[in-house]
Amino acid sequence: MRKAAPILASVIIPTFNRLPKLKQALTSLKAQRFPADEFEIIVVDDGSTDETHSWLVKASERLSNLRYESIPHSGPAVARNVASAAATGQTLIFLGDDIIASDQLVEKHVAAHRERPEGCAIQGGVKLASHIPQTRFVRYLSQKSAAQFRLRDAKGGDRLPFWALYTCNCSVPKRLLKECGGFPEQVVYYDDTFLGWQLEQRGIPIIYQPEALAYHDHAQSLNEYLKRQRQAGRDAAVLAASYPQLRNPLRVDQAKLLEGPLPQVAKKLIKRALFNGFTVPLLKKIADAPLVPFPLACLLFSGILGWAHRTAASCIESHRP
Repeated sequence: MRKAAPILASVIIPTFNRLPKLKQALTSLKAQRFPADEFEIIVVDDGSTDETHSWLVKASERLSNLRYESIPHSGPAVARNVASAAATGQTLIFLGDDIIASDQLVEKHVAAHRERPEGCAIQGGVKLASHIPQTRFVRYLSQKSAAQFRLRDAKGGDRLPFWALYTCNCSVPKRLLKECGGFPEQVVYYDDTFLGWQLEQRGIPIIYQPEALAYHDHAQSLNEYLKRQRQAGRDAAVLAASYPQLRNPLRVDQAKLLEGPLPQVAKKLIKRALFNGFTVPLLKKIADAPLVPFPLACLLFSGILGWAHRTAASCIESHRP
C-alpha cells in the first residue's frame, strides 16, 4: 500500500461574496505542477450571502485537496487566522480570492522555503490580469502608484521592506506566523503589513520570488479605490494607536498637521490646500480627462488617494484620548 505523501503547503484563501472569482482561483490551483496530494487548499467562507457555501460543499467532494471553513462575517484577517490554525502544511501560502495562480506558483513558494530552512517569508510576483480594461486609473495603479503593489523595481532574491508583504500572494512558515501572533483581527487592511513588520522585528527576511507568479483579476475604479483608502486610513490609525512605530510607515503622521519638522509641516499645508473636500470632486474629473497628460493625472490620483487616507485616519486620531 502506497504511503500517503506529507502535506508540504497549505494554500489559504478567504472569500466573501465573490464566487465567480473564487471559482477561477480554484481552477488555477487545480492546474498546478506541484503534486496535488502534497498541498491542501483551505477556503474560508467569511459569512458570504451568495452561493459560496453550497458551491464549496459540492466542490470539496470533487477536489480531493480542497477543504473549507465557514465563519460569521468577521473580516479577512480572522479568516486567515482560522485557516492557519487548521492548516496541516508547514508552509502557509496566502492568496486572494481574485487571484489567478500561474501553474508553478505553489512549486516556487515551496522551493523558496526549502532553500532557506532558517526561515523567511516569500513574496510572490503579482501582475494585473491581461483582460482587465486599461483605464487611466488602472494604468496609474499598475505603473506608478505606491498605494497597491510596490514590487515594480524589485528583482528576484531581493530582500523586501516589511510593507511589501501582500497576502494576495505570499507565504510564511506556519511556525513563524504563530510566533508573530497571527494577523491582527481588528483591521481589514494592513494586516499583512503588520505581519511583515513583526517578521522584520524578529530579523526574518521577506524575499521576493517573482516566478511564484499570480495574476490579479480585479478591475478597480477611482471611486471604488477611494472606499478602500478610507478603510485603510482608519485601519492605519487603529494599528498606530497600539504601535506608534507604525505611524510614519502607515502615513498616520499625515493626519496631524503640526506633527514632524517644519519642512514636513509645510508640505502638509500644501497638500491640504490642493487636496481637500472642496477641490477633490473637480480634481477627479480633471485626472480622468483624456486631454490631461498622464504624468499630471498620476500626480492628481496620488493626491486624491492620499487625501482619502489622511482624512479617514484623522477621524480615528481625533477620538484618541
